[in-house]
Amino acid sequence: FGPRSEEVGVTLHNLASVHYFRDDLETAARLYRRSADIELARRGRDSHGYATSLHTLSMVRQEQGRYAEALELQTEALAIRERVMGPDHHHTALSLCTMGALRRQLGEPEAGIAPGRRALAICAARHGPAHPETGWARDELAATLVAAGRRPEAAALYADAAAALLRAGLEAEARVARARADSLGR
Repeated sequence: FGPRSEEVGVTLHNLASVHYFRDDLETAARLYRRSADIELARRGRDSHGYATSLHTLSMVRQEQGRYAEALELQTEALAIRERVMGPDHHHTALSLCTMGALRRQLGEPEAGIAPGRRALAICAARHGPAHPETGWARDELAATLVAAGRRPEAAALYADAAAALLRAGLEAEARVARARADSLGR
């Protein structure tokens, strides 16, 4: 062990997550950054652990409303994930989904649609249409479509989700998706 050991890096990352869920975002950011620095020193830029630390630090910055900084971190995390894990890996989808949301939050919803669509396609192919990660990607894309003034597309997305959820036997979830579609005028 030592201050730059893998064990310390993992521990710092886990501790950062505790602070994140307690809404102590500055402490979480500091710990995620330290974890990322340790991973970078140990394994270099093309490391899954480094990309994960950048992704989680990006999420903290997003929660803080520091969207431009969050987007920069997420862009780097996505590039690493695509190189290391591949373009269709579910961690790649997480970065894409977060990037779409960040573009929306930056007032650039049209720029968020393509990464949102790609994230949804990856999640649906990997997990199926009724999986929670697919639902999250669908919700983020629908919110981005609404922000871009494309309400009918968002409504169609929710209607498709309702049908998939109903086929999977998830009636309560299907009702929520149907209500969202109906609220958008479909």
